[in-house]
Amino acid sequence: MALAATNSGGYVVVSSATQSDHINLVPGRRYMLSFSSAGAFALDLQVLAGDGSSWDDVYDGTTQVTIDSSTGVQNTIVYAGIYRMDVNTYNNPITMWAKEV
Repeated sequence: MALAATNSGGYVVVSSATQSDHINLVPGRRYMLSFSSAGAFALDLQVLAGDGSSWDDVYDGTTQVTIDSSTGVQNTIVYAGIYRMDVNTYNNPITMWAKEV
């Protein structure tokens, strides 16, 4: 997997309804981000903005990328960038993995 050295494990975990640490994905590749938890959860996927300090919600076309365990869809394809979870519903720790596709 071609993740940045600062994210060599290829995943981040969040343990509350807050923003997670980020994962830095190497340019020039596509990744599948997968999310899992032992409990119900809902989160918005965010990417570091061009200014290098603020975060923008990720959109697939005109639809915001929201991962909700109640809908069954718990992965999404993204390109290089710095991503984090903005957790709305939390019951147990949530893990976000990146895998190059």
